Amino acid sequence: MKQESAPPVVPVVPSTDKEREDQALESMFNDMNEISTFFIENNYHHGGLEYKHSYNQHKKKHGPQIGYYSNGITKYEYNFLMGKPHGEQIGYYSNGITKYEYNFLMGKLQGNQIKYKSNGIKKSESFYAKGKLMAGSKIEIDDMHEMYGSSGNDISIGDEDGISIGEDGINIGDEDGISIGEDGINLGDEDGISIGEGGINIGDEDGISIGEDGISIGGEDGINLDFSKWKENFAQEDEDSDEDKDDSHSPDRSWHMLTSNSTMLESGNEVDKFSSFLFGVSYDIKPNLDFQIGYNMISDDSDDFESNGLRLGLRFNMIEDVLKGQVGTTIGYGEYKYVDYMGANQSLSEVNYFIDLGVIVDILFFDVLFSVGYSLNDMRFDTLLGASGTPVYSDVLAGPYFTIGLEIFPWD
Repeated sequence: MKQESAPPVVPVVPSTDKEREDQALESMFNDMNEISTFFIENNYHHGGLEYKHSYNQHKKKHGPQIGYYSNGITKYEYNFLMGKPHGEQIGYYSNGITKYEYNFLMGKLQGNQIKYKSNGIKKSESFYAKGKLMAGSKIEIDDMHEMYGSSGNDISIGDEDGISIGEDGINIGDEDGISIGEDGINLGDEDGISIGEGGINIGDEDGISIGEDGISIGGEDGINLDFSKWKENFAQEDEDSDEDKDDSHSPDRSWHMLTSNSTMLESGNEVDKFSSFLFGVSYDIKPNLDFQIGYNMISDDSDDFESNGLRLGLRFNMIEDVLKGQVGTTIGYGEYKYVDYMGANQSLSEVNYFIDLGVIVDILFFDVLFSVGYSLNDMRFDTLLGASGTPVYSDVLAGPYFTIGLEIFPWD
């Protein structure tokens, strides 16, 4: 019997861009075994593993990229293909809970993209096709954890978004956080708030500048106030006043109210923004120095967190009727409501401590507050069970924060 031969295999020619792309990727994956890779590891100063990255022979990231917090918890698990993000990219909070699950196709967002809160509850979901948003909320790639490998700090506390002390000064938070160096204090990025020898600058060169010689709003073409004449008049008035009164001083009392909004400068907190309303009284205990005591009410936008307590502080004149400095501490009793890893509604209560340091600027007849603070709260709650069966905890509100507020003019 004559054996029939098998029909010849006819190659399938792709007819669309997607088919050509899929065929190219399939061919690339089939050749993966021929690509040699090597790993680069780095450890923290205390010995724990900081990251382990995979590269190909061309020194491009290729394969799994893993980074860890200083406490040993995984910070990110990324996948790269020939130097580009490809596949699933996962980031984690410092408590081990997933922060986001993004999907890429050769460097572009592709498919479902999910973000989570620090308690594990889904925050948002969206869908992308070849880098274009098709449904849901927009994904900011800058929100992804930056990969380790470029840090050169002498001392680091926490991850790259923690506290670093090096030859350039002190940095708190990421590159847009707080930096303290020989040139002064900077809050935010280069267009944020800087305090140095030249005074206070808010925004870029066309923003708000407050210095010894005056205030500039909007650059050369904006509003410019010259202090030089005012300072001369104030000096003369002080001289005349000193001649008319003796050395005794009796304290004066005035009332004040202040409303403000604050943003946490470190990630990993369940509450990342909060507002406060302060009502209090100031006592003029000596010239240019006030003692303040007030009732401070703090809450977040969702009303899950609330703290009420007493604030004690000092306020002092830096430039008469223009610029004041203040420092204070708030001691309150806080409550936080949350859903635990079993899905049950829970609440915890604890004494809260806040420290603040800032300036109040008279801008166009408004007293505007700019300050930085630090929350010393130990409020933590269990969000889920870890692999060993023990609870994983998350901070409610702890670390540095930045505040901007508006004070109602004091009245007697």
